[in-house]
Amino acid sequence: MAFHIRFGIEVEFLLTLPATRKFHDLGLFAECVRALCQGRKDVAWPSMRTGIGGSYDEENSAIEWTLTYDSSIEDEGKYPIELVSPIFHFTPNDPFQDHVRGVWDCIEPPCAVWTNNSCGTHVHVSSSNKYTMAQVKAIARAILHFEPAVNGLVPPHRLNNKWCKTFFLNNVNFQDTDVAWAIARVDGAGSLKAIVGLVHPPLDDFPIPDRFYAWSFANSSSLLGPPRSTIEFRQGEGVTTPFNALTWVEFVVAFIGAALAVAGVGPDGPGVVGALGATDAPNPPNHFNGFPPNVDGLGKFMELGDVP
Repeated sequence: MAFHIRFGIEVEFLLTLPATRKFHDLGLFAECVRALCQGRKDVAWPSMRTGIGGSYDEENSAIEWTLTYDSSIEDEGKYPIELVSPIFHFTPNDPFQDHVRGVWDCIEPPCAVWTNNSCGTHVHVSSSNKYTMAQVKAIARAILHFEPAVNGLVPPHRLNNKWCKTFFLNNVNFQDTDVAWAIARVDGAGSLKAIVGLVHPPLDDFPIPDRFYAWSFANSSSLLGPPRSTIEFRQGEGVTTPFNALTWVEFVVAFIGAALAVAGVGPDGPGVVGALGATDAPNPPNHFNGFPPNVDGLGKFMELGDVP
């Protein structure tokens, strides 16, 4: 099933400039990098801004790259930066790959790009409309089923990590249960808020859902403020090349596409089942017959994602 989907990527890394250039303020460093990038006229990429040292202004976040700061990055004497992309369309005609490679070419050189175990790569995915409850259930089922396989794709420091806890193993709502029971709980949820509350139980000291899981549905619900209707993959490790960043984008898009395809609840469009499909039945079918929860089964499953 071919589909069109929107995405954004957030890359956490460490940057350094030649030893002759030192900045005691991260905001000044980011502004220097932005100015160096803006001076490049030979690469295809959107404009860039900085978002350090004040409130994060999202007014133009959909059309500009942003250099910002994430407190979870351990700096190791370097400059901790999070690079946030504009919104791209995952279609054959969208030049998103050129833009990702282009912005990297602007940053490196003049900067050297580093990473460590505190860095991660996050991918937000949305369709042209808000996710329906049937689509969110379909994606959650696939995440639960294939968690062992996905865990096998990431390095050890992206497991049992407080910033990207695993969907099933680290969820108190699923303790002392099995995956089939967890999937049944998802299928039985009566609202989008109920699904988000189930897969994002709140931390002890906070009454709101904990969004720091390998897959975050928090942006698809009003529980954490105005919904952006995105699903975020947070488990990717830090990367230092555009190839590796784009690899995570393709993985997430293919996975979500396969989850929607196998359940028959793809993004709204011609020839696609609408918001209420087979997955809203009282006893939904097992969509994963023939797709064991290992790397081989995951690879076979993701072929259904039909990534162009």
